[in-house]
Amino acid sequence: MIVGDGGTIITISSGNVAETIVGATTYGLGSVAYGNGRYVATGQFSTVTTSTDGLNWSSIILPDTGGAYIYGVSYGDKFVAVGQYGQIWTSLDGLNWEERVSPATTSLYAVAYNNGQYVAVGGSVVLTSPDGITWTKQADVAGNFQSITYGNGRFVAASFGGGLIASSVDGVQWKLNESGVTNNLNDIVYGNNTFVVVGNNVNLRFENSSVIYKGNGHTGGAVPSDSNTFAIGASVQVLNKGSMVRAGYSFTGWNTAANGSGTNYSAGSAIAMDMDNVTLYAQWTPNPTYTITYNGNGNTGGTGPVDSEAYEAGTVIVLKEKGSLVKTGHTFAGWNTAINGNGTNYSAGASTTILADVTLYAKWTPNPTYTVTYSGNGSTGGSVPVDSERHEAGEAVIVKASSSLVRSGYTFAGWNTLANGSGTNYASGATLTMGAANVTLYAKWTPNPTYTVTYNGNRSTGGLMPVDSETYEVGEAVVVLGQGTLVKTGHTFAGWNTLANGSGTNYAAGATLNMGAANVTLYAKWTPNPTYTVTYNGNGSTGGTGPIDSEAYEAGTVIVLKDKGSLVKTGHTFAGWNTAINGNGTNYSAGASTTILADVTLYAKWTPNPTYTVTYNGNGSTGGSVPVDSEAYEAGETVNVLDKGTLVKTGHTFAGWNTLANGSGTN
Repeated sequence: MIVGDGGTIITISSGNVAETIVGATTYGLGSVAYGNGRYVATGQFSTVTTSTDGLNWSSIILPDTGGAYIYGVSYGDKFVAVGQYGQIWTSLDGLNWEERVSPATTSLYAVAYNNGQYVAVGGSVVLTSPDGITWTKQADVAGNFQSITYGNGRFVAASFGGGLIASSVDGVQWKLNESGVTNNLNDIVYGNNTFVVVGNNVNLRFENSSVIYKGNGHTGGAVPSDSNTFAIGASVQVLNKGSMVRAGYSFTGWNTAANGSGTNYSAGSAIAMDMDNVTLYAQWTPNPTYTITYNGNGNTGGTGPVDSEAYEAGTVIVLKEKGSLVKTGHTFAGWNTAINGNGTNYSAGASTTILADVTLYAKWTPNPTYTVTYSGNGSTGGSVPVDSERHEAGEAVIVKASSSLVRSGYTFAGWNTLANGSGTNYASGATLTMGAANVTLYAKWTPNPTYTVTYNGNRSTGGLMPVDSETYEVGEAVVVLGQGTLVKTGHTFAGWNTLANGSGTNYAAGATLNMGAANVTLYAKWTPNPTYTVTYNGNGSTGGTGPIDSEAYEAGTVIVLKDKGSLVKTGHTFAGWNTAINGNGTNYSAGASTTILADVTLYAKWTPNPTYTVTYNGNGSTGGSVPVDSEAYEAGETVNVLDKGTLVKTGHTFAGWNTLANGSGTN
């Protein structure tokens, strides 16, 4: 039975069209299934058309579907229909339908059932269900699959695009098969042990497949061939390699991939055939080969011969020469199978049979060698350099430096082949061409120039200058001597200086002077001793001048104090000197001695002279006031006698003054 556009239904009997029925629906029909005594066709706008005899049909429109196109229908234990938007419906009788939850959101185009499993496809989406009610989304399969059938133990789906065909035993694991075309494939069906696919300008029929054998790099013999074809599921015995050979390789069986990454099959094993032809590629294992490796065995230069060939057991080869190999101090003497030379010897160009990997070690015969020994030749310190190498005749030897070798008062000046310096000279780093005998190189020493240190009293007034009788090399540390017995009146020794005027470099006694490349004279530095003065102060004198002492005295000097000079103070008598202006210091009489320890000011001490008064008495005056003389007068001082002032005495005239009241004194 075939269904199509416009609700057309065609029945076919014995390969001929029996009847064409139109009228049950005008909507296009896309799929038809039979089960439980009923034909069910589905199509456009959720149309379901059913018939019990295939002749008389009735149609319904499933409700609440959004007008979805029901693309495919199948029967297992129930009718299962799939369609647009990934929708799925089930029905036990084809008349009453229930929509099921679908994990798909894109259109499902076909559904098939067998062996307790429903499988629906749409594009690359694959859904499976054990009952048509609960569905599981499987991994996508590359393609645009719009039809599916079951036959010969597997589900087979055809793709609308690319000519792809996919097969699966369980609906979960899928395998893409070669169809041989790239046309769009519209539908697939199975019957009479044959899959038939129809599509755009193509009809495909699959019955049997073949096993093809590939030599995969063989170099001789014939590749085996199997002209039989095999049905799906057939067990095919894998052939042997026949007369096929590959130079340098042994046959190890077959593989479905040329590089051996596919499935291995041994000769006589069985292949379970599927829908594809099987190509088996011969697998080859390289025969064991062996190499010859040449080892320089301590060579110091050049490169050894290289044999890049791989030899099978039993191959006879000719051994190579040494190449450019060299070893300092040695001569090439052939090859040996042991690094220590205790194996089998082979000369270059000899023949040998290869039975395993072989390493041949160069044999070296030592050349005669000689030594270079270094002698300090009077050195007083350090170590002579050591040349632990042995040198061949004609070899260029780099002469060593003096290392830490020293000799007091001398500078290293290279090496000489004789201790007295009359042989051949060699500078450090020079090249010595080795002769056929051991060589001793003797250090050459040049006396270092030396310089003196001389001490100068620099106007000293007494004592002896220190003397340094040593001589010193440049850079030597010299300990500066003390002043010895040198003295300079009024001065203190303050060290040494490299210039007489003190503007050079100062050195204290005991300091270190780094010797330069010239003699050195150190001049004594003298610091003037501190001095002190004696100053005489009149301390209120009213006339005359005090004594002046213009001397400067060092501490500890004993001096004699001066007299008052012409100093006077009215009403006072000079009474000596005092260290304090108020007289509370230390008293000194003129001519006394004192020791100077600091600057001193001596203040004149004044003792007040005795004074007397002149008092005026009215002596019977009857009025006025007696004059008053408030002055005090020293003895001998001239006093001007005052006038009577306002004194009066009735009946009397003032007649002067008398030292006595009765006038008998002095007038």
